[in-house]
Amino acid sequence: MTQTMDYFRKPLFFVLAWAMLTTWAVAQTSSENADNERKPKKKRDVNEKINSQSEAVSQVYDFDISLTNIGDLDLDFDIAEASQMGKYYGLFIGVEKYQDKNIKTLDKPVQDARELRKVLTDLYSFELENTYLLENPTLKDILDKLKELSQKVTPNDNVLIFYAGHGKADTKAGVGYWLPIDARNNDESSFFSNSVLRDYINRLDSKHTLVVADACFSGALFTTRSTAAMSNAPNIIKKMYSDNSRRAFTSTALTEAVDNSVFLEYIVRELRRNKDVYLAAENLYHSVKENVINHGVNQNPQYGAINGTKDSGGSFIFIRKK
Repeated sequence: MTQTMDYFRKPLFFVLAWAMLTTWAVAQTSSENADNERKPKKKRDVNEKINSQSEAVSQVYDFDISLTNIGDLDLDFDIAEASQMGKYYGLFIGVEKYQDKNIKTLDKPVQDARELRKVLTDLYSFELENTYLLENPTLKDILDKLKELSQKVTPNDNVLIFYAGHGKADTKAGVGYWLPIDARNNDESSFFSNSVLRDYINRLDSKHTLVVADACFSGALFTTRSTAAMSNAPNIIKKMYSDNSRRAFTSTALTEAVDNSVFLEYIVRELRRNKDVYLAAENLYHSVKENVINHGVNQNPQYGAINGTKDSGGSFIFIRKK
């Protein structure tokens, strides 16, 4: 009987051992599968949280940002272009009190020069240290400051030159003049001629140069005149900025200007009223011209390329501070 029991015990032991091993193996496999299921879920939970935060950022800054397509985004920030944009320089000249008693004293040129400088440094991309105000300057003062500018300006910079005061013209020769404080009546050698101004503009290695002149006979600066307003669409502004320009915006053509001109008054008003980031000189001109003509004064503002300069058809763009 004992031998018979021993005979059955041995196979039973191996069967039980095999069953235990099988059960342990199945348990290990189930455990690994459960772990594998938990890991992707944890990863998905993290991604969902990050994407949720990204969506919140997108709502605040109004652009799409996600972990799956960030490499395909076109955020249109033009950081490289912005970093290459140069400085804005301004030279503001106002002459009203003349040494020669035969030249009439004017009332507002110095005030106008100050006001234009202020609105551009307050609201636009003109830093105060890059602007120069000449109140009742001599001919030498004007020439020295233009020479200084020509040594500072780089190919990425923009220059605005403003003059308010008396002007004269030789209509037969087509030459215009600005009168500094030491100008002598009927002595052209003491005047600041448009031809000298043109020479200094050609020496200014700038991206854009804009001359704004509130003086009689200032229309002699032009070789061509532009009358069309331009679109303010970003692609148009970008194109106009990319091409060099040498332009003039004047209060009148070859006619006598009036004292107490409203020309600068409307320029300052339009610059203050403008809310666009980019304002092309052409569009400023059209706004000012309409207002000046409707004002009823004997002025007909002009705008165009400056005779004998390297104008490539671009435009001076005023950039409003944010």
